[in-house]
Amino acid sequence: MKVIAVRHGQSIGNVKGIIQGHTHGTLTAKGRAQARLAARRLKSFRFDAIYSSDLRRARMTAMEIVKFHRYTDTLYVKELRERSFGVLEGRMAREIAPNGTSKEFWHRLRPLNGESHAQLRRRLAAFIRLLKKRHRNETVLFVTHGVVMQALMAISKNRPASHMKRIRTPGNAALRFLEYK
Repeated sequence: MKVIAVRHGQSIGNVKGIIQGHTHGTLTAKGRAQARLAARRLKSFRFDAIYSSDLRRARMTAMEIVKFHRYTDTLYVKELRERSFGVLEGRMAREIAPNGTSKEFWHRLRPLNGESHAQLRRRLAAFIRLLKKRHRNETVLFVTHGVVMQALMAISKNRPASHMKRIRTPGNAALRFLEYK
């Protein structure tokens, strides 16, 4: 199964440095333009299925892409949601990590009522296993979030969650081409 993963466009939370996690969020004007650009870049691709996080910032991005892929239904799923930050959601990142936001810090963070990187990776690995059965030898589009994309890249390379801290977080509306065997 081949996957093209797209991170959502810039959100208001991204600009303000807010920990969004499972919070819906809304795209900025720049984020909507980024979503349109990603859509134009993907318009010549053929997808057998489109899956998007059900969070608003990803849905808004997916809706731009789908304009060029009306023949494919879009499934909005919670499995592609960003990592849950539990009680930290809605807070400013600089409040949690005032000396910077090193990957090591965020990797080790286990927020109350949230997910660790390992839990996120397990959630996504289970989803990938399910989709590999459903979409064998097909091309699938994911519209999702930054940390999710790090986990998807680790899974595609058969690496543990600890490897995620070595993967650069993709920018808003960035594309990644992945394969799951």
